Amino acid sequence: MSKSKALIELTTTTAVIDAIGGGIPDKSATQVVAEALGSNYNAVFNWHAQHTFPSRTYVVLRKLLAAKGFCAPDSLWGMTEEARVA
Repeated sequence: MSKSKALIELTTTTAVIDAIGGGIPDKSATQVVAEALGSNYNAVFNWHAQHTFPSRTYVVLRKLLAAKGFCAPDSLWGMTEEARVA
């Protein structure tokens, strides 16, 4: 991926999981993400409804997203973001 190409921002946990794990034959996106994190399928499944990821997944998920041309706001990991000045 070219460094000049802007990353596409995903704003929901479901969109992040689908972007990282989608397109793998015979596996759900949730299963792919669980395997990538060494996590339990049910834990990853619950992130769809909780609308946030555990902070311990921040580095790995951000790297996986960037490798596919995506990014996500830090707030999806429960982190406070800078206020935007008009």
